[in-house]
Amino acid sequence: MTRTLADVESDIRRWIAQSGSAFQRQFVDPTGETWVLKFFPPQYLASFMQNRKLVISVTPGFTWGDGVYIVPIDHVYSAMIYGRVGVMGWIDQSDLRRVYDAADPVGLALYREWIQFKPGLFSLLTTTVHAQFANRRLRNAFKKRFTLDLVVFRPDEFNRAYVQPTSDRWFVLSDFSPAVSVPGATAGFSAKIRDCELVAIGAEEFAIDRGGFVRQDLIGPFVFAGSGARTAASRPSLRANLTQMYAANRSRGAKPPQFLLAKP
Repeated sequence: MTRTLADVESDIRRWIAQSGSAFQRQFVDPTGETWVLKFFPPQYLASFMQNRKLVISVTPGFTWGDGVYIVPIDHVYSAMIYGRVGVMGWIDQSDLRRVYDAADPVGLALYREWIQFKPGLFSLLTTTVHAQFANRRLRNAFKKRFTLDLVVFRPDEFNRAYVQPTSDRWFVLSDFSPAVSVPGATAGFSAKIRDCELVAIGAEEFAIDRGGFVRQDLIGPFVFAGSGARTAASRPSLRANLTQMYAANRSRGAKPPQFLLAKP
């Protein structure tokens, strides 16, 4: 039997409810915070230190459209492939009322089914050179339609020493404003990620491979040559260290910030 748009959207709303419950169990601390990190290139550090806020990206080509791309604290290594500067903040439960799990095949299948009811953009996505444009419009439209605060998804760029593709999770957070019609179109600083602080500086440098799938580490493989395979799964947890740096910097006053040096 052919499914209607109403059928698909009804299933999507049920999936949003299930996604929220799963997110609560996995990523929300008992005190109600979701701790997140973002790594970015050093050229953006000066701006960050002036305002201590994260920028809402409206750059075409990002996986789930406009928003702030972050990782949960326990998946921090996977974010290091994007820059040397690591900052940390938290999101309150009140700003995460509607979460969508696109890491699960069910969530992905429902999204793929929904976009087929947008024939113009779906055609651009699948049969023209304008796929990047269509992808951004479709993902933003999906987040707007279901008023999604956050989408959870699997990594789509890789490095075996930093990223665990099956178990790591990445987030994109949307900031909504009554004055705009598209999530993330506030195109400024996120008001949902609170009390951001510098917590880590990475010592590795990365380069994107020709295929665009892998961000190759350029230092670690040669510094640690002969010491065995370096994998993300074998790395120690940084939660305690990052939490310590964060607490110290929240109360540092005029002193220079402390930070964890993340080795290759």
